[in-house]
Amino acid sequence: MLDPSRLPKNPAIPSDPNPPQPRDARTPEGTPEPSPCQKFLDRTAADDDPANIPPPLSEDFRHSGWAPFRRKVEQALLTTEGVTPRRIGAFRLCGCNAFVEGRTINPMLPSIKEFRIKQTKCHDRFCVPCSQERASRVRHSLLNHMKDMVDLKLITLTLRNMPVTLTEALDRITRCFRLLRNKPLWKKKITGGVWIIETKIGEKSGEWHCHIHCVAQGKFFPQNLLSQLWHAITGDSKIVDIRPVGAKRGAVSYITKYVTKAADTSIVNDPERLRQAITAFNGRRLISTFGSWRGLELMEKPNDDTDYYYDADAKASFPKGQWQSVGTLDEILRLSTAGDPFAQYVVRKLRRNPRPPPTVPV
Repeated sequence: MLDPSRLPKNPAIPSDPNPPQPRDARTPEGTPEPSPCQKFLDRTAADDDPANIPPPLSEDFRHSGWAPFRRKVEQALLTTEGVTPRRIGAFRLCGCNAFVEGRTINPMLPSIKEFRIKQTKCHDRFCVPCSQERASRVRHSLLNHMKDMVDLKLITLTLRNMPVTLTEALDRITRCFRLLRNKPLWKKKITGGVWIIETKIGEKSGEWHCHIHCVAQGKFFPQNLLSQLWHAITGDSKIVDIRPVGAKRGAVSYITKYVTKAADTSIVNDPERLRQAITAFNGRRLISTFGSWRGLELMEKPNDDTDYYYDADAKASFPKGQWQSVGTLDEILRLSTAGDPFAQYVVRKLRRNPRPPPTVPV
């Protein structure tokens, strides 16, 4: 079994600039010393230099791949009307309060271990790591639902760029797609599917540009007929695309990547556009099912099938060890930096996690 005591208290570790205080520790003013997470949470838009209050190591570990963009999103949340303090606080604390658990993979080889991180998550659609985890769930749910299906189609519907607000553009494309699904020809050809909205800024026009991407099940649907039907509904847009799905995993990955792209680079780099996106997306459903697929739980948590390991010699599966607490992520990262071999081993294993690390939205 994994022994948490393997994580020693190394006396050679450099002193922590924000050491944890005893429960009864007081500052000269007589108030409890705030933790690093609380100091980070108390940061406000009025700070001259937010970097003066460093985030906890655990927060930095989760968000290092998109840190510059995250600061822009946080600033936009702070300056957007209608964003609640609770949402801002959750966004700031995403990745905090992290601790590491470990377990043995094979009881016969206790030195072989795997580790995972348990931490606070904000679940904000503008948070890239949280969006990636949400996309992973959607991907798992769709692949499980589609595994025995045939006659799948990948459909893209676009709207002509117009000088309107993002809220108006989203309302319009959602309304047009609802009208399309009610057309007899659509109902005859398409039985059900899943759709997601992609939003970006047109490269040439500089206007909001919305697409709808679908994975749908149904009969052969000529592209020219779909284009005519879409033009009749929108009055000015006829660019559509429909093609058969080859690899199901590829099609699902294609549409679920937009779950992680609430705002692409062009939006994040424009503070005013980013605030518009935060306002327009608030409370709006950007992915859903229709037709015979309605009722499919897209965010269903996948069953953990990794609690067993397969022994090739015995040709059988055996249970892995129980998860045990190893320590806080902040402590392990400090020990690793100080040269502790076991802490460095844990960090290497965490970085080899098959889940892709956070990436900058593109």
